[in-house]
Amino acid sequence: MGAKAEKVWAALRALYEGETVGFGLLAQVAEMNEVRLQCRAEREGWIEGGALAVQRKQKGRLLKSIEKLEGQVDLLIEGSAENEGRIDKAKLDLLNLLLRSVEKLKEMLPSEPEKAKLRVRDRDVRVSKILQHLDGRISELARHFAAAMVEADRSK
Repeated sequence: MGAKAEKVWAALRALYEGETVGFGLLAQVAEMNEVRLQCRAEREGWIEGGALAVQRKQKGRLLKSIEKLEGQVDLLIEGSAENEGRIDKAKLDLLNLLLRSVEKLKEMLPSEPEKAKLRVRDRDVRVSKILQHLDGRISELARHFAAAMVEADRSK
């Protein structure tokens, strides 16, 4: 076996035994110039295997966090519905904070165009429902306040 073949076999063994994959090792196995390999990888946007695994784990954690926050939003809305649509200032502030947190976490997710469109639509539907609920509550409070003002004017 020639010296070139020995280098290839040594590189293959290193890969098999768990050596960190780098351009030098890949170039050895492929019998290519390392710089040429790096240029092609940059041009094509290769992602290092370890980085891809980390990205997947981060995405999973973000999705779990989003799911928990959305559950809390749903609980707050259900709680206000059970309370005749009344929601106090503290819960309203918490709802606002949770919604902003969910939006920011979703922005952090690596997006694919179709999934991004679906997320935007789902978020818009959810925000629309919340805004309708708040609008109804504001209208109810305005009617109550107007009635109280009329009553106060009559009692003068």
